Order: sequence, then C-alpha cells, then structure tokens
Amino acid sequence: MGSGAPSERSDTTAGNSQGVPIYGVRMLMLRIEIEAVDRIEAVRVQALYQRGERVVKLDEEVEAQAWRRGRTPAGRPVFVGLTNGRPLLYRFDVPVEAAAR
Repeated sequence: MGSGAPSERSDTTAGNSQGVPIYGVRMLMLRIEIEAVDRIEAVRVQALYQRGERVVKLDEEVEAQAWRRGRTPAGRPVFVGLTNGRPLLYRFDVPVEAAAR
C-alpha cells in the first residue's frame, strides 16, 4: 500500500468503482437520467449505491438507454446521485467506447 502502483482490483473495465480511470486510460462518459418512481424509493436506492451495492434492474435500464443513444457501454454504470427537481431523476455516468473515425 502507498507504493503508487495501480490497484489490481477493479469493478469495471473502465476504472474502479468510483469511475476513476486505471492506467491513465480515459473513457468517454455518457450521462443518463432515469425517472424515479417516488422520493422514498429514490432515497432507498441511493443508500444502496452509497453502500457499494447495485440495483441490477436500474443498471440494465441505464445500459439499454446508452444502446438506444447509439453508444456501446464499456463498463458498469456509475451512480452519480439524484436530482432535486420534479420529476425526481437518478443520474448515472456510463463509460462508453469512443467512435472510430
């Protein structure tokens, strides 16, 4: 520990569980917002993500939204937080592959 060497443990192909890139590789991030059912459920879901747990159904919905936008997900969605407005939205950043030109 403290050697400055990159960690071998990673939860995504793009970076660690906080979305920090590994080995200097920078991924494009796509912001996806999904409408929450209600505030009570949204706060419960936020608490799950803050504990490091995941809601598979939400993650799959976010990935499907990235595909619908024409992007290829390159890793797990990273929960960013909730909006304060109405409708209440979950915010995710999804690492996506850069388009080859």
